[in-house]
Amino acid sequence: MTKTQKIIGWTSAVILLPILYGIYYYHQLPTTMAIHFNFQNQADGWAGRNLVVFGIPLMMLVLQWFAVILTRLNATHKGTSPRLERILYGIVPTLNLILYVITIQFNLGNAVDIRRIVMLVIGLVFIAVGNYLPTAPVNSKIGFHARAKLEEQDWFRVTRRLAYILVVGGLLCIGSVFLAPLASLIAIGFVIIGVIVVRLVSLR
Repeated sequence: MTKTQKIIGWTSAVILLPILYGIYYYHQLPTTMAIHFNFQNQADGWAGRNLVVFGIPLMMLVLQWFAVILTRLNATHKGTSPRLERILYGIVPTLNLILYVITIQFNLGNAVDIRRIVMLVIGLVFIAVGNYLPTAPVNSKIGFHARAKLEEQDWFRVTRRLAYILVVGGLLCIGSVFLAPLASLIAIGFVIIGVIVVRLVSLR
């Protein structure tokens, strides 16, 4: 069994495992379930029960396969970054597990602060990726790369800037859970704008 097959195997198991949780509560769930929420913790998107319980994990599974295959191809052609790759392999399974459980709990009528939980998870992901992003191979597709190939010195400069934005943005996301919803919006906006600015500068 190849390394790619092993990674796909164990991450797929982690992604599909929560379905058992959904099946356990299946008949207690409403036929139409809330699946999307605004920063005020109010539901603003819905889907059928079968799609939520079974469909969403399957869609996340496809996304994970794509991410793993792309990352492994990049490692083969551009070089490896083991610590960053491990972080990337775990993002989809972790997000799926946490979001699946809190979605089920919310639809069971339990008090779940979606915004705070999601912002905490996103913040930790940003910090983890930012911490290891500078270890990505030069001009790899793991990082936020420019259209044109960058010289090694420029590549490390760009990835360090992106790493700084992700780590600071992650800390802001975590800090926002103790503040009003607007703080979470500002934290996400900081990361989005920061990444766009660095990317535009790198294209010059």
